[in-house]
Amino acid sequence: MQMTNAESSFRALHKSTQNSLLSLHYGLVERGVAHGRVLGMVDRILRRSRGVKLADAIERCIESKRTARCRARYLKQLRHILGKFRDAHPNRTVDQIDGAEIEKWLHRGKYATQSSRSHLSDIRTLFSYCVRQGWCPTNPCCKVEPIRVVRGVPGILSPDDAARLMRVAHEHDPRLCAHLALSLFCGIRPEELDKLTADKVLLEQRLVDVDATVAKTARRRLVAIPENAVPWLQLEGDYAEVRSYRGKRHLRGIRNLKKRFDRIRRLAGLYESWPHDAMRHSAASYLYALKEDAGYVAKQLGNSVNILLTHYNATKTPDGRVVTSGVAQQYFAINPPGDRCVAERAFVEQANA
Repeated sequence: MQMTNAESSFRALHKSTQNSLLSLHYGLVERGVAHGRVLGMVDRILRRSRGVKLADAIERCIESKRTARCRARYLKQLRHILGKFRDAHPNRTVDQIDGAEIEKWLHRGKYATQSSRSHLSDIRTLFSYCVRQGWCPTNPCCKVEPIRVVRGVPGILSPDDAARLMRVAHEHDPRLCAHLALSLFCGIRPEELDKLTADKVLLEQRLVDVDATVAKTARRRLVAIPENAVPWLQLEGDYAEVRSYRGKRHLRGIRNLKKRFDRIRRLAGLYESWPHDAMRHSAASYLYALKEDAGYVAKQLGNSVNILLTHYNATKTPDGRVVTSGVAQQYFAINPPGDRCVAERAFVEQANA
């Protein structure tokens, strides 16, 4: 058994470490040290190489991800989850933790299934790094039962709710209208809007340039601006700003965005019933109903077709109406008060259909 453990641990080591141990082994044998004693010494060295504290492994894993230029938001989330895992296993080394312990930790509280699945992904990332470093022979997450997620219907806003939200914003906080329009009608992610500057909104070309530094997927995409969104974007609005400080460029998001957005939702009577990621889900669902082209809509969102049909394809509005092309036309006819050109044109087209 000692030989088997030593061999499996040896194979998990880096090539340079393997060569060093082989040189030590043959050198001791040539000097007349008993073979069994040499194996014992090598096994103790292997144990020390594996005995890396969980807390140290987490810090080095996160530093490795930072060096690989992973996004700050991802690093923050990874540190948060791995920190909870570390606190639940104090003074442990990475090679001492098995799949049963990980599975027990994942189901420790009343977490949503999707959250548990996300936590498992973060733990798997940690132990994959540990395997590459030679700190443990295998990834214990391989022994954890996969977590299946049964997804419900995505929540969206009805055209009336979306119109009320924009009308209230226009009345009480007009500088926020452009931000809301980019989410409601263009489907741009909230974390992308936090970094989107005004020069990326190309009204003449009817496009939003979501470059690689802004996009969640780190891939540039050009998002088409619907006709009804143009007058909203022509209003003077707040955007993220790039500022220089001590010779370095820093991105500053919209000030008090969450507080201002919550106030608008409360005034519109939508705060309590607000679905998760409602504006992006609404934009995607209505655009898909209008275009009936999953490839086009997925490209606009920066997702795959599979993700679009799984997460962003609502079939009914909150008031029970089926999301059809006609309902989608009502949604994309929401204009600022006094600007009725798009709404009237949509009404005429619907009447002539």
